[in-house]
Amino acid sequence: YYYVVNVFPKQQRVAKPSPHRITLLWDASLSGLRRDRKKEFELLDAYFEHLQHVDVDLVPFSNTVGEVRKFSIQHANWELLKKALQDIVYDGGTQLGALRLADYSCDEFLLFSDGHSTFGSDQIVTSKTPVYAVTAAADADFPFLRSLSGRTGGEFIDLDHLSTSQASDLLCYQTLRFLGGQPQDGL
Repeated sequence: YYYVVNVFPKQQRVAKPSPHRITLLWDASLSGLRRDRKKEFELLDAYFEHLQHVDVDLVPFSNTVGEVRKFSIQHANWELLKKALQDIVYDGGTQLGALRLADYSCDEFLLFSDGHSTFGSDQIVTSKTPVYAVTAAADADFPFLRSLSGRTGGEFIDLDHLSTSQASDLLCYQTLRFLGGQPQDGL
């Protein structure tokens, strides 16, 4: 004999702690031209509206890491950052291994990329800081981005399959996670 129980815990929306500093990793390789930047900007707009005040370090990368630019978002006004993102020139291959996340001090990473590494190393050196991997590309490397966000405690956000509201919720609220189980004595 065996006994099976399916338990569906009631999910509560629990806001995650708001970050004070975000590092925005922006894939500026040539394949970035195939991403839907309109959806990416809509997500950033919703997230900054929720946060209101946050410091952002913009790190553009392709086969090398570009110059870090610092922005201070006040009252959800991110126009200077948006302009910097609109002015990025997309060129070259992608070397995800050029990213060493321990080099950046922040509360969370937002990685906007298709996840394809086409040049050099494809191994991102992670840290203990969560990575929220965001893609708006139909041909993205979904398993890689899902794995990266999962191992760092972040979330994978596929803007082709989620509304802006659903994607924003993944950035703003904690998700239910299975942390483990422990058998009772004698079982």
